[in-house]
Amino acid sequence: MAAKRLSSRVFLYRLRDIPAARHAIPLFDLPPGYLDLAFYLCDEEHSSQMTLFKALKEPKIPGALEKRVHALNGAIVDLINEGGNPPVEADARGFHAGASYEDVSARFAADGFTVVHAADFVSAALRPRDVATSRAALARVEKAMSGHRDSRAIDSTLVDEAIETWSDVEEAAFGRLAEARALSGLRPTEGEEPSCVYRWGLLADRLRRAGFTEEDVEDAWVHGLAGDRQWPSTEWFALSLLPRLAAVMGRILAAGEDVDSSRALRRLLVDPGSDLPDALADRYRAGVAGALATADLGGALSAGDWEQLVACDEKRFGKLARKARPAPAPAPARRPPSSPQLTEIDARYGVPFPEEVLAIWDLACSLSPKDPCGAFADDDLLGVTLVGPFDLLAGRVRVKKGLDLRLHWRYHLDPPELFTVAAGNEDGLHFGYWFDDPAEGAACVAAYYARDAFELSVPGRTLGQALRRWIERAHAGTLENMKDDGGHERSYLRQLGLLGKLRDRLVTVATGERREIGEAYLAHYRRGAECGRGVIAPTPERMGVVAPANRYQKLSVAPEALRVALASTGKRKALVREALGLSTQGFPATALELGRTAWACGLDEEAYVLLDAAYAGLDRPALREVLNIHRKHRTLASVDVLSR
Repeated sequence: MAAKRLSSRVFLYRLRDIPAARHAIPLFDLPPGYLDLAFYLCDEEHSSQMTLFKALKEPKIPGALEKRVHALNGAIVDLINEGGNPPVEADARGFHAGASYEDVSARFAADGFTVVHAADFVSAALRPRDVATSRAALARVEKAMSGHRDSRAIDSTLVDEAIETWSDVEEAAFGRLAEARALSGLRPTEGEEPSCVYRWGLLADRLRRAGFTEEDVEDAWVHGLAGDRQWPSTEWFALSLLPRLAAVMGRILAAGEDVDSSRALRRLLVDPGSDLPDALADRYRAGVAGALATADLGGALSAGDWEQLVACDEKRFGKLARKARPAPAPAPARRPPSSPQLTEIDARYGVPFPEEVLAIWDLACSLSPKDPCGAFADDDLLGVTLVGPFDLLAGRVRVKKGLDLRLHWRYHLDPPELFTVAAGNEDGLHFGYWFDDPAEGAACVAAYYARDAFELSVPGRTLGQALRRWIERAHAGTLENMKDDGGHERSYLRQLGLLGKLRDRLVTVATGERREIGEAYLAHYRRGAECGRGVIAPTPERMGVVAPANRYQKLSVAPEALRVALASTGKRKALVREALGLSTQGFPATALELGRTAWACGLDEEAYVLLDAAYAGLDRPALREVLNIHRKHRTLASVDVLSR
């Protein structure tokens, strides 16, 4: 049986027909007439039937100009293919430098192609969503917030729907936003940008219509307030900011404590250079390098941001990064000496817990006076129970005979650096303060599922941030469940209301400056992005080695190959000898790297020896003690070692 022949389709467009491209065109110095030329995109297997250049003679094009045109066109084709429902499944592309758009269209038609015009395709893609469906979504959110009106959450859905529909309801939503000058918390829309549709441009037009200035629109993009990181065309808007980078940076720095300047600068200066197609990213990075050369940002950009810039382009950013010397991220605030409760807890644990422990405890007591440790434990909400030092604050101070408090809620694979302070309700999920060096205080909060893969994540620099992330995770999940399970809407609406109340209480003690909610929060505050711990070597559980760089020397085996090498008895012994030898020569961080790798591989005896040497060499006695205590009690029946 003969294979079915696919229909021949060609997508025809002018550069100006692709809305997002208007920001990129000025960067390529093209003759004005090139904006009206016909560009094509067709199925590779059908390109041989094209007679365009035989039938219509093309003039000779200067090589430099041809290169620029192809670079811009390649970026546009990537954008077209990234969107949903692309016009053709193709990669054969090009343009005719001498024929009119109409003549090119006629030639493709004569060759048997079905011609799809960009203007028609975009118009079809921009047809509004079904109004009744949008109204139903709006009504559900209005109802969900009744009794707990969160205008940001309501406007989030209203505005998202208004990008695709427009009526008096959406008009009123934008009016409320303009009056309140608020743009935070708008929902992400992953996978919801059709091919050739410029959703950020649509939203920007709506904002202007509601009375927002051009600076307002720029700031909305810079601060990521639209939750739009997943729209394929979003970063193209950054190209329009290149002539005004200095002014936009000035507005960010002048905003003071009202905004997260580090995150805003990252979005403006770092992200587009990674997310745009290569041809555009190179031009963007050139503009950023020029702006940074005349700006004194000091430590406003984090060390991680500078590293990402340098990794993209060492020639442009290497010297600038060395000159900037970004300041390390601040450690969680340490308490004043007047906290006797924590002083006693610290003495028993041997590490200094941050002052926020008392703030979270006070909040828990106000939420659930009879059972503060269970204040966040409702299974329908977060399912998080406060443990560890909170058990001591609750009056559970007696340790089971023969055990040590430092074993309390310490799972079999917990590295000595992790001190559990909260537990989830599934698969051994637990959260703990992570102490790279206890003398420096807690570096962040880490979490993992003890009955799942041994991979830690960082839900926040502080416990307050971790709890907030869990609230927004629950909020986003509840909305998704409500969308898929309309029969239980009443239950989901109740959950949204309860989560809103819990959020309102938490922000009085932590994360009050973060106005996003739900998916927008999760997208904007990426896990681990704010810790700035200065990792010098990776480890399998994903926390990495933090130590002075001059205390580390690379092993003879690359970090990514260590696990395989350790599986061989001979190579394992050689690596252990090598790491221990380096430790005695003043490089104990190397032993820490191999020790944590052995720990993750279940090679306990090797791990004990290596980690003990590492902690001794790095002067981390508290972790060395935890290691030795844990070594003696790795098989406890329960992680709860306190008497009831």
